[in-house]
Amino acid sequence: MQAQRDTQIYALYGQAKYEGNLRVPLFPSAGMLVKAGIGSETATTGITATGANAMAGTIASASAGATQISIYATSGTPVSGMIVQVGTGTPDVHPECRKIAAAPTGTSPYVCPLDQPVTYAHSAGTAVTAVTSPYTHTIVPATTLDSLTVEKCK
Repeated sequence: MQAQRDTQIYALYGQAKYEGNLRVPLFPSAGMLVKAGIGSETATTGITATGANAMAGTIASASAGATQISIYATSGTPVSGMIVQVGTGTPDVHPECRKIAAAPTGTSPYVCPLDQPVTYAHSAGTAVTAVTSPYTHTIVPATTLDSLTVEKCK
C-alpha cells in the first residue's frame, strides 16, 4: 500500500499483551485474520423508523438494477427522502437500503423512484420498512479464541 514492500515502516517492539480494544492500522491483507479473531458479523440491517417517519409494507417484484419500486404500504406512507430497507435479512433475502429520490406517485402501490438501483432481485411480497439508520453492523466477540497474536514477518 505504501510501495515499501521490503522496508520496515512501523516499529514493532518485542512481545506485549493487550486486553480490550485493539487500535492498529488495518490493512486489507490482514482484514480476515483480525475478523476471525474478534468475532462474527451477525446483522446488516437498518434501524426501524418510529412515529411520523414510520412506514411498512411489501413490494411488487423488482428485478436487479431496478431504479424504482412499487410499495404496497400497510402502515404509513412513503415520501421523498425516506430511506427504506427492502428485505428482512433472512438467508434467502438480501436486505438493502435505498433512499426514495422523488415524490412517489399513485396510491398503494406507491411507485417510488430510488436514488440508486437495487443490487438484488426481490420477489413480490418482500417486506419493506422505513429506517432511520441504513446500516447497522453487529459484531459478536469470539468466545473460542484465547488470544490473537500479531507478529512481524520478514
